Amino acid sequence: MLCAQPVIDLATGEVVKHEFTLLLRAPEGDLIPSSKFLPVADRFGLTGEVDDVLIRSAAGAARDGDPVALDVQAGSVSDPDLARRTEQAMAQAGAAPGLVTFELSEDCLTANVPAASAFLVRMHELGCTITGDQFGTGSAGFGYLKQLPLDCLKIDACFIEDLPWTPSDEQFVRAFVGLAHGLGLTAAAEGVIDDAAREVLEDAGVEEAQGPLFGDPEAVTEDGITSLQPTRSAPELS
Repeated sequence: MLCAQPVIDLATGEVVKHEFTLLLRAPEGDLIPSSKFLPVADRFGLTGEVDDVLIRSAAGAARDGDPVALDVQAGSVSDPDLARRTEQAMAQAGAAPGLVTFELSEDCLTANVPAASAFLVRMHELGCTITGDQFGTGSAGFGYLKQLPLDCLKIDACFIEDLPWTPSDEQFVRAFVGLAHGLGLTAAAEGVIDDAAREVLEDAGVEEAQGPLFGDPEAVTEDGITSLQPTRSAPELS
C-alpha cells in the first residue's frame, strides 16, 4: 500500500511535501515496513518494479500540484534505463518535475557512482530536487558529496532519537548541518519524536523535518495526499 508522511518546514510549521513509501500488508493484517521487504525484492531483482510504482505515484501527485519525495534503491539506480522510464512517467502524467524530490541513501549513491551520477544529473536537468539520505551511516566517505548534484542532506533517525540527552548526537547534528550549509545545501532530519529534539534541530539550523511528532505515514487514497495533514507542527513564528 502506498503511504505518505508529511515533511515540515521547521521555521514555519508548514507541510512542504510528503514522502512516499510502500508498506506491505501481511495476511494477518500487520504492516511490514519497506526496510523489511525491500532486501527480499532486491534479492529477486524486483526493486526496479517497486521503484517504478513510487515514481508513477509521485508523477501523479506532482501533476496534481503536490510536492512529493521518494526513495530510489541501489538496484534501480544501477539500471541505465531508469532515467528514461522516469522521464516517460512524468511526461505521461503531465507532472511538474520541480515538485519531485528523489532521495538516495549514501550506500545507494556509492554502489555505482557513474550510474548514480548520470541519473541524478538527468533528474537535476529536468528540474527535480535531490536529497542525500543516511550520510554518515554508510561505508563511504563524505568526499562523494563533491561529485554528486545534491540539494539537501538528510540526517538519519539514529542520530535523532536520543538527541536531547546525548551530547555526541547533538555535536554530530551541528557538524552535519555545518557541512551541508558549507556545501550550499539544505539540511533535513527524519525520525523526530518529541519537541525536545525539534528544538535542538531548529536551533542547529535544520530546515526540514519529519517523524512521529509531525505525523506517521498514512495510506494514500484515490483522493490523493492533499487531505493528509500533520498531527503536529512546529509553532508559528511570532
